[in-house]
Order: sequence, then C-alpha cells, then structure tokens
Amino acid sequence: MKNKIPDRPRFSAVSQCAWEVIKHFGFHHYPIDVSAIYKASPIVVSTYQHFAARAGLTLDKYIDVVGAKDGFSIYDKNKNKYVVAFNTQNMTKRRIRWTLAHELGHIVLNHFDEFEDTRLSQTGLTEEEYGVLDVEANVFASELLCSPAMVGLLPERERNTDYISNLFFISKQAAEKAIEQWMEHQWLHKKHAAFFEQQFSSYLYGGHESA
Repeated sequence: MKNKIPDRPRFSAVSQCAWEVIKHFGFHHYPIDVSAIYKASPIVVSTYQHFAARAGLTLDKYIDVVGAKDGFSIYDKNKNKYVVAFNTQNMTKRRIRWTLAHELGHIVLNHFDEFEDTRLSQTGLTEEEYGVLDVEANVFASELLCSPAMVGLLPERERNTDYISNLFFISKQAAEKAIEQWMEHQWLHKKHAAFFEQQFSSYLYGGHESA
C-alpha cells in the first residue's frame, strides 16, 4: 500500500539521501558531476526539444502540455523506467544542472514509488502536496550541489555570491539562497558539517580554485 504524502518536507531524511549519493559516487571535490550520476543510472533523460519533435509539437506547445518550463520527471510503470526531460532554450548550464539535480531528487526520494498519487505524474496532486514534494527535491538539489553546511566551512571571505556561484557552478540565485540558509540556520547546518569535512577534507584543506 502506498503512503500518504507528508504534511511537511522531511528535511533531515532528504539531506541524508543527498549525502548518500555523494558517498556512493565518491565525490570529493566540486562542482559535483551530475552527468556522471545520470550516466550510471537507468534513467532516460533528454531535452524538451527532443520530446517535442517526437510528438510533433512546437516547444511552446510542449511546455504548455507538460506544465513545467524547466524540466519534469515521470515514472512509466508499464516500462518500469524513469524519464527526465529538461528545457535548454534560454537556459544556462548552471540552471540546467540544478534542474537535473532537482528531478533526480524526485526519483532518489522515491516520490513516484512511495506515494499513491504520484505513480505517473504529479498533475493529480493538490497545490500543498506538490509543494511539499517540490521543496524536498529542491533541498536534495541544494545538499547535492551546494550545501549551506559546505558554504559555512569555507573561509568567510569566500562566502559571497560570485565566489559561491563559480565554485559550485550554480546560478547566482542559488548561491544567494545557500548563503542565506547558512546565515539564518547556522546552528542546524553546523550539525551537518562533519559529513562535508570528512567527504571533502582534501578539497577544503588542500586548497581549491573557483570554476
């Protein structure tokens, strides 16, 4: 029997999931290679442009149909496979990386398998239910690509938007969010620091350069 979608995001469990992915793939430096995760996973991934052409639709019409501008993921129960699609039009590489990490979060967190309303899509969810799952996917992407705990381990002079954006190869908006999360919840992220100190010790204390 499928579970009900939780009333609020499971922040701790989601963070642990992202760390397990980092450990499993042996990442010890930044930026995290999201493409390596997808290459090692049985996930069908392609662009909106590819899927739109196959469906005989314009890109704008395809976006209208799927209801998401940046990307989406689904689980095809009949073929027992996950599909991730992402838009490349007017999207920077950094934004695409975040989109792929976000959609990977939906899959790794078992959003399509654990909950009864997400087997094929999220279109049947209430706004509140979708919001919970989307926050979880964003937290996963943040912990995978640029955890606030990792930001807190950097020298204070490096905790600025431009430096963080280049170092972790994320958008300035995502960098600002990571810094903001660190500043507002230092007590929480300091608890997470041990994992990053161990996993990225040579990176932290052996010297690193911005991307």
